This record gives sequence, structure tokens and C-alpha cells, in this order.
Amino acid sequence: MGSCTIAMISGTPLSSLAQDAAANERRQLDEIIVTAERKSSNLQDVAIAVTAVNGETLDRAGISNPLELSVNVPGFTFAPFGAGQSIFSLRGISSNDDGAGTENSVAVFLDDIYFGRVSNSAFEFFDVEQIEVLRGPQGTQFGRNAIGGAINITSTKPSLDGVKAKARATIGRFSQQELGGYVTGPILPDVAAKISFATRSRDGVQTNILTGNDTKDFDSESFRAQLLWAPTDSTEVTLTAGISDEEGGDNGRIPLGTAGVRPFFDGAGGSIEDRISTNPQEGFSDRSADIFSLKIDHQLENGGRIKSITGYYETRADWEFDSAGVPEVNVVDDILDGTDAFTQEFQYSHNITDNIDLLAGLFYLNEQTDRSEFFRFVNFFGTGVDDRSPVRPAGDPDDAIGGYRQINETNSIAGFFHANWQFTDTLSLTAGARLTHDDKTIVSSGFASGEDPTTPGLPGFIINESFGNIDTGAGIEASESFTDFSPKISLNWTPTDDLLIYGGYSRGYKAGGFGAAPPNETAATEIGIDPETANSYEVGFKGQFFENTVRLNAAAFYLDYQDLQLQRFGPSLIADADAADGFTLDPTSFGFFSTINAGDADVYGFEGEFDWLLTENLTLSGTYAFLDTEANINFREFFTDDPGQDFVIQEELNRAPRHKVSLDAQYEQPLGDKGSLLLNGSYQYSSERRADFVDNDTIEGAYDLFNASVSWITPEEDWEFQLWGKNLTDERYFQHVYVIGPGQIGTLADPATYGATIQWNFD
Repeated sequence: MGSCTIAMISGTPLSSLAQDAAANERRQLDEIIVTAERKSSNLQDVAIAVTAVNGETLDRAGISNPLELSVNVPGFTFAPFGAGQSIFSLRGISSNDDGAGTENSVAVFLDDIYFGRVSNSAFEFFDVEQIEVLRGPQGTQFGRNAIGGAINITSTKPSLDGVKAKARATIGRFSQQELGGYVTGPILPDVAAKISFATRSRDGVQTNILTGNDTKDFDSESFRAQLLWAPTDSTEVTLTAGISDEEGGDNGRIPLGTAGVRPFFDGAGGSIEDRISTNPQEGFSDRSADIFSLKIDHQLENGGRIKSITGYYETRADWEFDSAGVPEVNVVDDILDGTDAFTQEFQYSHNITDNIDLLAGLFYLNEQTDRSEFFRFVNFFGTGVDDRSPVRPAGDPDDAIGGYRQINETNSIAGFFHANWQFTDTLSLTAGARLTHDDKTIVSSGFASGEDPTTPGLPGFIINESFGNIDTGAGIEASESFTDFSPKISLNWTPTDDLLIYGGYSRGYKAGGFGAAPPNETAATEIGIDPETANSYEVGFKGQFFENTVRLNAAAFYLDYQDLQLQRFGPSLIADADAADGFTLDPTSFGFFSTINAGDADVYGFEGEFDWLLTENLTLSGTYAFLDTEANINFREFFTDDPGQDFVIQEELNRAPRHKVSLDAQYEQPLGDKGSLLLNGSYQYSSERRADFVDNDTIEGAYDLFNASVSWITPEEDWEFQLWGKNLTDERYFQHVYVIGPGQIGTLADPATYGATIQWNFD
């Protein structure tokens, strides 16, 4: 199982090794083409920190989701938790509010279509030509701005040059089964079609000792159909329709620490070492997406190019899990989240002169999200109460805990430009800017707990007041508008053809919005949060050395990160003069939601990537990322009673590991008329990561991962047979952690897996 570092991205045909050796020529690293600047460019010529991973690498490394991608990309972490609660983080910038009125700090683009919510951007990969991870603020080249960075996914293009096809099948531990592929080719002289699909399933990897069933199983199906019409040499029209459906079992939440609910976990027979959970019921997650797009690309007679990119999608996520992972504290979290979005982007690009090129664009987004979340008791500490639907319907006035519903509409319009000016043979200037205007309107309803005598001392719990009813036209409405101007400038020096040195500034912006889960009517009118901004300063270089057998890219950066949009769910605080920070956790508080502009942060970092063609047959590659984050967080709004003064605490940013490493070795051995053998071994390391600003014990642990594979490729390269293994040392670490009243709760990463894959290519 290989790392997806740059060395594997070249995709050099294995048969070329024998040809190069026969000709006594020194093999070189292949050129990597990226679209980070919305045009095809050599990676080494782009003054942006970007990692590119092609489809061949994804297949050979078995990378099918953002988590498997993140462990190989510097500065990128991903914390999956449920169908709609996955957190992306780039260079320490992330979003943890999954409510209807907020958006992600890391933007995901699928074939140039923007997906911006935590609940709909963590889809599985299939039929991928290339994935590019751009780190740092993006806004002068993409339709929608992204304060932390962007993940740009490009699917395989329909072929007008004859029939092409691929089929791929995998079996593995825990009854893993995967089947996928595509077929494409011309159906008329100027029309090509493509159909692609992927199915994946796996049994549970963790035993629930209470139910006797295994958890963390999944079953997914994805399908995409495309038509490409090229009526002239200067015009292409691409129509795409895609659907996906994912079903997952319980995610096996487990208490971490020795305090809180951990004694109940141990007493019930739970074990982190043996991967035994004690979830009192079976949770589930269902997620689906319907995606449609129309792209028109036309070359003008004056040399300019215009593009129209139209997208529409509907995403739905429904999941239900118990909150604490023990039978005594079974609070069920039940969420239904749906988003309908329409996007329209127009681009104009032109090489105005031999040394000036320009990209200008307009972007419009209309996004409507309907999100409901209910919290339910199931025999909470032996009370006997079971208020789950259909025992009691959602929103029932006697609901033991309660819930809320929010409907948010976002309208955003933006104009942007990006230009490069080569003003000497070795010096160029990159400049750009973006003007964005966002309008957001949200309607909130709250459903509080009733006066149930079996739950004394918990009136209101998380949602403590009933207000409004969206279905009857009532509810509490709030509206906000935001306008932002974000510039970018970079000076680029190419002293030789193989070396680029650059330094520059860019401003990142994330729209304001509205926090989730208002506990009462007053809070529902005061849930507005201001935009985030990040001023990014970066210097870097990209070089190829020793006759193009070594590629080395590095960047150092500083981020001035302002007005952090922070959501916290956890116990409220009470003032305590004897405590080190001046406060302690309120022992009567199970938890509440609060999303605020909590403070600011300074982020210092370094990222490096290398590829080294050590011999004709052996390639070494690796990445390293260092992050030093210092956030000043004001805890004042997290107190049960206003303490009358600010409580500013200095902490590291959430999900920002100080060190992150990946190493990869790939050996390719030609076997003459018997084909080729490919051996690969990889290692990934991350230091621990905070997951809550307040609780110092809410930590996602460090990990060391080892993967390996061996592949045999036929002489014609039409068949490939692979044996593979992931997490070979069966490393146990928590990939997502959060805090509630009883303590820290998390989900374990997958155990060791192994299997076999066969792939057929026709070209």
C-alpha cells in the first residue's frame, strides 16, 4: 500500500523501465500537470503549495476516501465521525460546526462544482483522474472562496479517441468487497459517452459486546454518466449526472479517559485494546447525493477562452448514534440534514500578450439547508424512559430532552481575477483579487423537554425552551449580509529552468453565518457569527535536480487567523479562583452548543515534499509538515453564569498536529516477457491533535501506520494483480474525539486490513 506522495504521481509505464535500460538512458521523473490555476500547468511552475495525486496512485494505494488521502498529504488532517460530521483541516484551519447556517473552511470541488458543508463534502472517491490539495487561502481562481484551502477532484474525461475501459475488483478482511470501473468512447463522430460505477461493502470491524453485533460496517454505491459533445475544434460541452448512496452501521463510540463514563465502559466489558464497544443500541447512517452539471468550454478567435460551469445537487444525510458509548448514559443523537444547491460560474481567460495572462470570473451560489437534530433518552441511568421515535414522535411536547430545526438559505455572488505578468526573463508577478457578497437567512425552531417526572434535575437539558414551528410558518428568523475584498500577490523568481522561488501574500475569507442548536428563543435571535479572515504570508521553492531525478518542493508560512468561528459542545463552565485557568467544568451540565467568534490565532508552519529516483528501479518519496499554532480563545460565553470578565486562554488550534510525516519506497522490477513486479512500502506518522479548546484531555492520539503491497503487471499492462495490507501493525488510535458532560468520547480508526485486487485496463 503506497503513500500518495509525489513520487508515485508520475505514473511512468512499467514497461518503459526495460526500454530505458536497453537504451542505456537515465530514467527521469515525469512531469506533473495540475489545474491549480484553472488551466493546465506543470506543478513545478505553479507558485502554490499543492499536492497532486493521480488516479493510478489512488488505485494502487487503495485510497477511496478523504481519511486515507489525508495521512499522505502535508498539512491535511481529516476526522470522520458520522454521515454528516466529518472535519477537514488544512494548516490548522478547520470548521467543527455542522449546523445549517455555517460552511466548511476547506472547500471541496468535484469537476469544478463547489461542495461547502461538513455534511456533504466527504464523499468517496471513484472514477478519479486526479486530486489536487491546495493549501492556504484560495479565492482568486476558484468559484467559491476557501479560507483554509481547497480539494479539487477531477473525474476521468469521456474519450473521443476510441473505446477505453477499466474494471477493478477487491476482496479483503472483514468481508470487504469492491467492484468498479468505467467504459467510454465515441457514440457519434463528435459525441463521446462515459459510464462509471463503484460499489463498496465491508462488515463491522469492532465488536459491540452489548448487542453482539459488529460496528463500523458500510455499504455504498456510486454511479456517474457523462456526455461530451465537441461540435468544433474550439468548443466542448460536457453534461454529467451522478448519484451515490451510502449506508453505514454504528460508529462504535468509546469513552477515552478514566473519569466520567469510563468506569461504566470497563464494567460492561469494553476494551480499547480488543476493540470492544458497549453501545446500548444499534446506530446507523445513511447518505445520498444527486449531482448534475453542465460545462461549456469555447475557444474564441482572439485567443481567449470562455467557460460556463453550471451545477445543481441534492444531498441528504440521516444518522443516529448514542452519545457516550455506555448503557447508563444513553442519550441518542438523531440528525436529518438535507441541502439543495445551485451554482453558476463564468470564466474568461486570455494570454493578453506573450508575457501576460489573465483569468477573470463570476460566481453565484444558492444553497438551502434543512437540518433537524433531536436528543433522546433511552433508559438514562435506569429511568426506564425510552422516547425514541416512533415510541414518541419527533418534536413531541413530552420529549424527554428535545431538539431543534433550522432552515438556512445562502445567496452568494462574487467576482474574481488572477493574472501573471512575466516582466523579465526570470521574474514574474502574480496578482489577483476577489469581491464577495453573501446573504444568509435562517429560521430556527426549538422543541424543549417536557416536565417528565422520571428526569428530575434535567429540565431543558440541551434545548431548554420551545419556540416557533417552521412547519406552521412560525419560527425565529435571523438575517445577515457580509461583503469581503480578498487580494493576492506573489513575486516569482526562476533563476534556472528547474528552480522556482516565490514569496507572497493572500487573504482568506469565510462567510459569517449562524450557530446551531439555539437553546431558547433569545439565543435564536442572537446566533449570528462574523466572518473569519486569514492573512497568509508564504515563501517557497520548487526545484528539480540531478538531471531531473530529484524533485524537492517546500514552503514556509505564517497565518494571522482572525475571528475564529468556534462551536463547542460540552459542559458549561463555572468560575473557580483556585483553578489554574480560573474556572472548572459545571458538574450539573451535560453539555450545550455554542458557536461564537472565539478569538484569533497565529499559525507558523513548514511543509516539504520530495521524490528521489535513486536508481532506475527504486523511487523514494516523502513529505513533512510542521505546525506551531497559538490561539487566544475567550471562554466567557461558555460559562453557566456570566463571570463579568473575559477569560482568554492560550491553546493550540484543534486538529493541528505539530509534526506529520509520510515516507514511501517503490521498487519496480522488469521481468522481460513475463511483465513487471512492483513492490511498495509506506509509513505515515502524525503527532497528537487537540479536539477541544477547553478540555485538555480531549485528544486525538498520535499514530504510526505501515502499509505494503506487491503487484504483478502483465507485459501489455492490461492486467494488474495486487496483494496489499494497511495498518499492518494494527495501530490503535482515535481518529475523532469530542467531549460531553460525562467525559471524552471517540471513535477508533480501522484495524489492520489486507486483501487482493485485480484490475483490467483496455485502451
